Amino acid sequence: MVASWLAALFGQGCAAAETLTVGPFTVEAVERKVSAGGFPNTSGNPFKRAPVTTYRVRHRGKPVPLPGTGTDRGAHWTEVRVLTGAPQPALLLMETGAYLLTEADGRQHLEELAPRLSSNTEWQWLDAEAGQPGPQNIVGLAHRPGQPLELSGGRWLSVFGEIVLDVKTLAIHRYKLNSTGVLDHLQRFYAAGKPILAFSPGGTQFVVAGERDRPGESDLSKRFEWALIAFDFTRQQGTVFPIDLAAWRLQDERDIDPAFARKVVAWRVGPDGREQAYLREASPP
Repeated sequence: MVASWLAALFGQGCAAAETLTVGPFTVEAVERKVSAGGFPNTSGNPFKRAPVTTYRVRHRGKPVPLPGTGTDRGAHWTEVRVLTGAPQPALLLMETGAYLLTEADGRQHLEELAPRLSSNTEWQWLDAEAGQPGPQNIVGLAHRPGQPLELSGGRWLSVFGEIVLDVKTLAIHRYKLNSTGVLDHLQRFYAAGKPILAFSPGGTQFVVAGERDRPGESDLSKRFEWALIAFDFTRQQGTVFPIDLAAWRLQDERDIDPAFARKVVAWRVGPDGREQAYLREASPP
């Protein structure tokens, strides 16, 4: 079914507007040209133009506006994805923020996932291949001829570094790694905006790297401390595991990558039935 309307949408190549229908929603893929002075990394020719693909979305014929713009006209959304694993027709709409579009009682329901002008502009599956995080995908203007609009490949989706969406149920778990309370709880290790490195077997916690200043340290090479953080996004709580680079025989913080996180962080079920992360011991030198 998905393949049929994707073929209808993109089979004709670059058209002024091609339309698909997903339940009560219609999506128009609109190709237009914008100044290519720096889009992206061009020669700077002020007369050069580059094609981009944007999208208009309607609910039962009525345009879905971009919140905060003061207009009821349909927006040119930067990216639109159909959540194929959702229990009802559901669209992920992205511009400089992100929104979940569904229908409730015959009306469009637009749920803000990340506000407009958010600093983080990406989405990432937490349980992609082998149940572990996939790559970060950056949201931005691009030319997408023939690119499918369905979004599949997992159940747990991190959007703009601010929410985890359970695609299977459409439940939204909000988190703020840079809020004062969470930072205090995480011993001031800062992890906001960093890629997620590992995911727990039960789908309740993700692992991310964090850093903090060493107070009074004048040597720039020793200025920062590093940690892995196992964060329970359902409860806004985390466990901090400081990482001694020398003890783990790491050259620098760039070696705190997905392979390292999945190697050293292990999981067990605690007495309360919740997942608990623990750090394996460093191998002796």
